[in-house]
Order: sequence, then structure tokens, then C-alpha cells
Amino acid sequence: MKLTEAKLKQLIIEVLEEGMKTVADLPEGVFIKIDGDYEDVIDISYANKDGQVLKFENDSKPYGQISIDLEVQMAQDFPCLDALMVAYSDAARNWGPLLYDVAIEVATLKAGGLVSDRTIVSQDAYNVWDKYSKRDDVEKLQLDNEQDSLTYPKDDPLKRDPIPFDNCLQNISYEYEEKTGIPWHESPLSKMYKKEPTTLKALRGSKKLILFNINLKF
Repeated sequence: MKLTEAKLKQLIIEVLEEGMKTVADLPEGVFIKIDGDYEDVIDISYANKDGQVLKFENDSKPYGQISIDLEVQMAQDFPCLDALMVAYSDAARNWGPLLYDVAIEVATLKAGGLVSDRTIVSQDAYNVWDKYSKRDDVEKLQLDNEQDSLTYPKDDPLKRDPIPFDNCLQNISYEYEEKTGIPWHESPLSKMYKKEPTTLKALRGSKKLILFNINLKF
């Protein structure tokens, strides 16, 4: 049977999402907590009904946390389209992507969107970003580098003004270019990600969402 482009795309999505947990997989008594009780960080984690963050037991049970900084590194010079940035992430097997979905949606509601840490990204985290770069329900915005290589550099022969707002530290994209041979601007780490709050709405509808010291309008 000849695969159509649409069918092939769907198969790829199914493979990428195999094993990923969804809101429907959250056991009774397990919630996702979004905690804004820190000056420059938002924490997203699995918690009990009292808002206590769950500790790791084994990979079959929900565990995980993502901390997102309210500013990227060197934001004054390289604002990355006003993105928030993943500062820390850890999760039990297959329980991380659900938190990443929430993190991207929170970053979209609070700022421009979400980017990876600009200097350190583990291979597991890289794989997560790579999957997001292939998802149709996630918007990908290409970020420039420190030298305006993708827009108008300072020595532009047509004398056009640079577009500094999309500039972003690309250290981690350069690092993975050396590892993989993929040009930095094609790396999933070179982009900002945005997403409609579908997961947040599902959590709210299932009464599985705890908001602590944070205001989200969705």
C-alpha cells in the first residue's frame, strides 16, 4: 500500500507520542501544580491534593518538575522574542512531555513562548524539543543568533536596520551542530515554541490543576 503524505505524517506523530502520558492518565489524587511563589521562576510539577510535590518512586508513577525562568540568559541584549526559558527539568519516564506541554502553554500565556536553556541541554531534553519541532499543534518561531545572521546583519549592504528582538543566545544550538552536523538554525533548540492552552483547559476541566500564587487567563 502506498503511503500518502498525510498518512505518513500521522504515523510519525503516533510514533513520537507513543508512551507519552496525558491528562487522562493522571491517577486519582495526582494533580499538576503551577507555582509562581518565586521571584523569577515558575515551577510546574506533579503534586498531591494539598499541593505537596510528589517524590520519585518509580517510572510507572507520576513524578517530575520543570522550572522556567521569567527571562532568558542575557535577555537585555538577546531577548529571544520575549521568551521564558526552561531552567531545570526532571521527570519519570514518559511523564515529562505532559509537563512540557503545560510549560509551553504557560509561557505562551505569560510571555512570547518557551525556549530551552541557552547553554546546557541534556540529550533527553534535546529529544523532547526535537519532538515538539515536529508537532502540528505547536507553533515554532525561528530565532536569530547573536550576529543577526538570519535577518539583517550590522554590515548589511542595503543598510537595513537589524531586528534585535528575535536575537537569542545560540550556544547550545552551535554545540549540537558540532555533535550532529545539523546547522544551528535547523536545530529544535534554535526556536521558540508556542501552544494554545488545550492541556491547561483539560486539567481545569478534570479538576486536576492547582494554581498557586499565579494568575493565568485562559
